[in-house]
Amino acid sequence: MNEKAMHCTASNPAEIQEILKDIRTEQVYRADKAKTVGVVHFELDIPDLDTQAEAETQMFVYSNSVGAMVYSGPFQSRFSVEMDERLLKNGPGDNLEFRLFRLKQNQICVHAQQVGNPYWQPEASVKVHFLRERYLDKKTGVPIGFEVDISKP
Repeated sequence: MNEKAMHCTASNPAEIQEILKDIRTEQVYRADKAKTVGVVHFELDIPDLDTQAEAETQMFVYSNSVGAMVYSGPFQSRFSVEMDERLLKNGPGDNLEFRLFRLKQNQICVHAQQVGNPYWQPEASVKVHFLRERYLDKKTGVPIGFEVDISKP
């Protein structure tokens, strides 16, 4: 298929700051503490990304299930999301979009795909393996840019 899995575009610092300003006004999902049903632990594996050099990178993870970001902040290869029944409203499945604003490199990188995964399982560990190039999923015929391994204790 030869299509890069993560789409990165060069931008100037002023434009990146303007986009970040807009994104920071978007809704961020927070679990209702009284209705928390568990937590999901994420681990991101992004090839060719030196996590030590990403100190200035901002990361946003958008959930189509709740229509809001489930993570907003500095890049972290490991993070957790507390969940309440809103994330389970339509079952554990969701389509997540990962956005990285690499400030040192003046890049905006977006990674999303059409196939969802059952991320929202209480106490699950989710490993997201980002691919260098997309491939067509044999079952669905849609491009895949990352693979997901989900384990439960």
